[in-house]
Amino acid sequence: MPARTDHAKLRGRSWRVLKDEFRKRCREVNARCWICDQQINYQAKFTDPASFEADHVKPVSTHPQLALIMGNLRPSHQSCNRGRGARPIDGAWTRADWS
Repeated sequence: MPARTDHAKLRGRSWRVLKDEFRKRCREVNARCWICDQQINYQAKFTDPASFEADHVKPVSTHPQLALIMGNLRPSHQSCNRGRGARPIDGAWTRADWS
């Protein structure tokens, strides 16, 4: 069987379980987007730009070993996460309480 690609890990059961647990924890404390510091709509469908999306602080493309580590995740809006892409973090992208 061929080795799974780094991003393929994010389509597997382990990722779904981790993402669901992380979302649950974020929703319980009403965590805000770590990128823009605005409220996240936890009831929104995944297609909504204001919906919750788990952001990998250190991108999977450069740090595949951290893909399934909860400590590498931060709550974000879908639009903020996708807008940031795999760019490295700098002060402009992080809130003080998440860095």
